[in-house]
Amino acid sequence: MAEKVSIRIGKEEVKHIANLARIKFTEEELEKFTEEFKKIVEYMNKIREVSEEIEIKFPEKETKLREDKPVNFGKIRLPHQKGEFFKSPKIWET
Repeated sequence: MAEKVSIRIGKEEVKHIANLARIKFTEEELEKFTEEFKKIVEYMNKIREVSEEIEIKFPEKETKLREDKPVNFGKIRLPHQKGEFFKSPKIWET
């Protein structure tokens, strides 16, 4: 079983987090967010317990991919065509 996350969440920790995020809390907001952070840590502990119980299985068979086949456009001439190649707009700058 996974270890529980043992983080003490109190007003000072929430003040520190708020300071890092450059947020100012009233006393009421500080109380509210302290309780919210405690719930988050409790939820993290539940997730860790569940994730330890799940067994991941991979298929034993190898997946076969279809064979790539070239597309023949025949004698069609398109505006940005040079021989058998097509010019497309730039996707990103180099």
